[in-house]
Amino acid sequence: FFPDPSDANRVLALAADSTTSTSFLLQSTDAGATFTSKLYTSDPKATLTGIEIARSDPKTVYMTLTAATSNAPMLGHSSDGGATWKFTDLTSVLGAGTPSIIAVDPTNAQSVLLLFKGKTQSLALSQDGGQTVTVSMTPGGYFTSATRTASGAILVSGVDISTNPVLYRSTNHGATFQ
Repeated sequence: FFPDPSDANRVLALAADSTTSTSFLLQSTDAGATFTSKLYTSDPKATLTGIEIARSDPKTVYMTLTAATSNAPMLGHSSDGGATWKFTDLTSVLGAGTPSIIAVDPTNAQSVLLLFKGKTQSLALSQDGGQTVTVSMTPGGYFTSATRTASGAILVSGVDISTNPVLYRSTNHGATFQ
């Protein structure tokens, strides 16, 4: 689920129906007490993996999913609060696997940082509202957590291929990490 940073009564949540093998994006307008609006219904056996509302533009919403038959990672973008969606297939850049959202940049609604789990884990960045994506980093291990500091730096921790703890830092909104 993801609460709207500009409206405490609006909450978006992902849900699944095991009898139909479909997933849904639901909306609450009463602070999560009920979810009466269905904003998106997936194809059968597709998996919705993440949802986030942009802090700087609450009409901008991102959703990640893995397509049912192809295992294609998809990034969905809505510029009207979730009423309509445009999806980008990320397979050509990332391969087959599962994407999830780390965070939408709090000052730029067109920039979203993703975690991708395929043959390896990678961080990927879209800076154009989900139209294209580039790989920021593939560490050879796996990631465990991420945060943004007050100064805007993004910190991502994990374990490298030798199981050593590592911390990566980006000062350019996730384009590169040191």
